[in-house]
Amino acid sequence: MHDTKSIFLRAVARLPVVIPIWFLAIIFPLFGPINSAVGALLVSFTVYMNLAIAHMLTYRTPSACQNAAEKPPRFMSSWVAMYVLNAFVVVWILVVGFGFGGWAHP
Repeated sequence: MHDTKSIFLRAVARLPVVIPIWFLAIIFPLFGPINSAVGALLVSFTVYMNLAIAHMLTYRTPSACQNAAEKPPRFMSSWVAMYVLNAFVVVWILVVGFGFGGWAHP
């Protein structure tokens, strides 16, 4: 279609994409703010907080830390430092992701 000289054929080829987008835009006129709020409140939780909390819960006992397949990286001095880093991530996402993100996208 990109090599076709006919503007009519190119327009007809684009209709299957454009018509559903128009339909959704008419049905959900406020989809932009809804998408921003969902992104601010849910995406940061599922991407960052969920993983940090799962890591903290998995390695909460000394036996789990000893039997871990992967040890903390070299720049971390111990499992306690890794736990503190995960706790910082959780608090940061609560304040910045939920707090400021939810406030900025009403």
